[in-house]
Amino acid sequence: MNRRPDLLLVFPPFWDCGTPYLSVPTLAAYIKHQGFEVEAVDLNRASMKALLTPGSLSGALQEAQHVLNSWPSSDDAAGRRAFEENLRVCQQIWSEMGESLVADLWETIPSSVDSYTAFNRRWRWASRIAVAPYRPVPQSTDLAAIIQEHDRLRDLCEAVERGELPGVDLLDAFAARNAARSIPVLGISVAGPSQLLPALVLARAYKSRAKDAFVCIGGPHIPYITDALQDYSKPFDWVDAFVVGEGELPLSGICRNVIADRDIFSIKGLYLRRGDRVIFTGCQDPISLDELPPPDFTGFEPDSYLANDGSICLTFARGCSWSRCAFCTQFVSYDGYRTMSSERVAEHLSALTGRYSLRTISLNDENVTPERLRDFASIVRRNSTDLRWMALARLSPKLADANLARKLFDSGCRMLSMGLESADQGVLKLNKKGVSVRSVPSILRNLNGAGIWTHIFIILGLPGETSDSAVRTIRFIHRNLDFIDSFSPTTFRLERHSTVWQRPSDFGIVPAEVPADWCSISIPFDTTTWTRPGEAFVFTEFLIQSLLGYRQCSIEQGDLNGQYLLQMLDRMGAEGLREEMRKRARMTAAARDALMWDDARFQEWLRCPSARRLQSDANGHGVLFSIPSRSLFLSINSTGQMILKLRSLGLSLEKIKKMCHLPAGGSVDAGTEQEWRVDTFNLLLLVSRLIQESLPEESTSTECPSAESSFPESVAASESN
Repeated sequence: MNRRPDLLLVFPPFWDCGTPYLSVPTLAAYIKHQGFEVEAVDLNRASMKALLTPGSLSGALQEAQHVLNSWPSSDDAAGRRAFEENLRVCQQIWSEMGESLVADLWETIPSSVDSYTAFNRRWRWASRIAVAPYRPVPQSTDLAAIIQEHDRLRDLCEAVERGELPGVDLLDAFAARNAARSIPVLGISVAGPSQLLPALVLARAYKSRAKDAFVCIGGPHIPYITDALQDYSKPFDWVDAFVVGEGELPLSGICRNVIADRDIFSIKGLYLRRGDRVIFTGCQDPISLDELPPPDFTGFEPDSYLANDGSICLTFARGCSWSRCAFCTQFVSYDGYRTMSSERVAEHLSALTGRYSLRTISLNDENVTPERLRDFASIVRRNSTDLRWMALARLSPKLADANLARKLFDSGCRMLSMGLESADQGVLKLNKKGVSVRSVPSILRNLNGAGIWTHIFIILGLPGETSDSAVRTIRFIHRNLDFIDSFSPTTFRLERHSTVWQRPSDFGIVPAEVPADWCSISIPFDTTTWTRPGEAFVFTEFLIQSLLGYRQCSIEQGDLNGQYLLQMLDRMGAEGLREEMRKRARMTAAARDALMWDDARFQEWLRCPSARRLQSDANGHGVLFSIPSRSLFLSINSTGQMILKLRSLGLSLEKIKKMCHLPAGGSVDAGTEQEWRVDTFNLLLLVSRLIQESLPEESTSTECPSAESSFPESVAASESN
């Protein structure tokens, strides 16, 4: 008979289910190595599997209808309209797709961009139905969306007591079942804000049934809420300790002291409540990474996740090799930068490839140096394992070395993700990025030529950025499209604990006044000296839309998960995937160009095969919308598909403009009667105008199609490829 666990270690909902998150397997391995019995549970995966089933989704729609029927007539009329429209869309999705929406969802391994797009659409629509009963209407089709709306810890705790999240009955049942086992310690690992509410709900349900159990919560997100905990200590009603920083030493100390009935306050790295005071027990000494055993994926088996092709993430370093970027806060989760020795890396890799059927590995170390990349490549080759791997790398001039690039590729490296952030050297200098823009093209060209997929991260709206420097970044992307395979554009956020947050006046930042119990990672801000947040958003959309139809199509961070991309590179090769993306880009560009055509020309274009394929994307997996309906603008992710849908239903361009409250001249106006933000269509009209009026005049790329290209040429380009 198995021993009762000393520690129940849980990864809560809601998080990505592509691959097992590494925190719990790493902690479980170490605590077991210390002699304790550990049971590890991925409650995130279990919850998602339970929620995205036909019975659960049907129940969510019934519950949402009940919420609507019982909505007081005098309460938030605008909110009621938005809720009703969202419910109507969800009901249409379910009516058209039914059980096929989630059939074989966990057994599907997308093998192409098209199949991934179809899979991702099903996942998002099913998630949208799952959150349909909750108020206010989420701005995203993500299950995590409704629980990131609590910026204040007081509001979050009220939501905990109301049980305000999908799958609360699953968490309660899990707590009841395991509280009866008298397990001494419950540990919950929280990777991000989307897990904080479920973690607290679980802690409350467990503690109410097992008052003598010790409940602790740790993980990368906890440092962002410690200030709020000192102002508002309500979470300590359900949680005995919050663990800050790396968890191996504090968690092993908790297990040891709880079982031996010793004082907990002697353990470093904990936030505890003593009486009415919240105290911090002090910083712990960093653990040597060579002391860590290989992660133990028991309960987190790699083949039980969405990317179920033997995919895992690994880390062989902690902290960042650079760790100076003014906007970044990755350092708050680590005790400085340390690396695992090459010998131990080799031992870990050998143990894991021998224990699991691994095909792809994502090396999740922050900013891997060229030296570490070379070392890892040698280890993989000596291991004689046919692995494909990717890494987050620093844009170092050493990556322009052709011999290094070939060595990486020969070892199985198929993708490197690198942070450029801005192509304005002054902006990079102010933000202490430590990257030379001048050296980047040669790095990208070298890696691309070796067959390695190049992915770059862009942050628009960084401190010091002006409209000129934002355009400079956009032009840099256009001029180097031959060597940039994909990119993730985001807008700058003022994050707690960053250098910019600590010294805002040095960066022209004016942070908003926030309550003492503020628990969000980011803080609202304004500036009068550089790009404002709203302008940065427009520039980000401009960057995305301006690339449609160019040599490469962009991949946004949430649109194609890195593990799936790595699997596609394994199956298709970099050039095969590039060609598939070119074809999709040309089709999407045709829809973008069609936006400004007159109605007769547009109807002619609708008859070509590429238009019919896009229309199939919009209709075949989706919803037939009544017109006019504001829910339409919250329901279609692809702007090109949205325009195609509207116009293929017979609406003229002028009528669409009128529906969107857009003047004939075209402008984005957030102050109209719209209650649901500036809609995507308005923004696209602005972006299309910017593309036509600004960028082509100064772009040096010879492969950039013009928005003014003639209809026959556009169709020919789409159909010949």
